[in-house]
Amino acid sequence: MAAFVASVDGESAPLTVHFDGSGSYGRTNVIVGFVWAFGDGHSASGRQVTHTYAEPGRYTVELTVTDRRGRSARVSSGMDVRVRQLPTVGCLCFAEPFHANAVGNDNANLNDEYVTVHNEGPWDVDLTAWTLGDEGGHVYRFPAGFVLRAEAYVSIHTGTGTDTAHVLYWGWHEEIWNNESDIAILWDASGRIVSLYAYMDAQE
Repeated sequence: MAAFVASVDGESAPLTVHFDGSGSYGRTNVIVGFVWAFGDGHSASGRQVTHTYAEPGRYTVELTVTDRRGRSARVSSGMDVRVRQLPTVGCLCFAEPFHANAVGNDNANLNDEYVTVHNEGPWDVDLTAWTLGDEGGHVYRFPAGFVLRAEAYVSIHTGTGTDTAHVLYWGWHEEIWNNESDIAILWDASGRIVSLYAYMDAQE
């Protein structure tokens, strides 16, 4: 399966984006090749890469992974690079585990379907009015006053439950994350993309 996380440094072009394909894996073989196409005519290889977009616009990022047997899988996602000045909000990104496939029937086990967000920065971040969404248009709004502490993790589960400092509940009635492929996007209160996670299962 090909998967990647993108995290952004700064608020305007030229905009540096860090891409991490460590979430990719082979069903029976180790992933040995990572090739990135950044949508602006540039490319790179490696499990973790950094690219700077010189101009604002919408770019489709594509990651192709290859295992030891030469089998490949590809995942792509559009990313908006915008020119605008916003206050720095911290260094938040999607992290493992990203548990899109619940044990058994997803609809019967909604709280085993969840995503994880990590605050990698040295300061707390107030997530009031921040949102989380998928490729299908589902949107979760973080609770007013919810603060993710420095270096802390929070998991957002699809079903219902009691929110805590480390576990939140979407309150949805059916599965959200596609098992084969999907895109998770984290927006701050102003609507800026802070982190993006895309994944696609390899075809046998």
